[in-house]
Amino acid sequence: MADAYRGKAVAYGRTGRAQEGLALIERALSIAPDNALSHGVRSFVMGKMGNYDQALLSINTAISMAPQNPSFYLGRAKLNMKLRKRQQALKDFSRSCTLGNQDACNIVQDIQKRTKRW
Repeated sequence: MADAYRGKAVAYGRTGRAQEGLALIERALSIAPDNALSHGVRSFVMGKMGNYDQALLSINTAISMAPQNPSFYLGRAKLNMKLRKRQQALKDFSRSCTLGNQDACNIVQDIQKRTKRW
């Protein structure tokens, strides 16, 4: 049941209904509080709501539970960019790339190209 709530929460977050998504992911977490993916989705939904500090707390929880998941580092990197923490974001993009996320690798390469131009 927690999986269904999590899936719907993502869909709501993507379609501008983040508040409804938050209610669903909270239900998922009440069923399975130790589910790293649910904490990751909570971070995604909170980010969609513009609550970046709370989103960061949730993604940090997800990372502590599943430190080998490259998507969590990518998510935290994007949050850190929103919070203007560029150095931390670059570290997280790099970590995500090292763990196999090609999108993160592309971002790191783009950052490196821009940096060389200066």
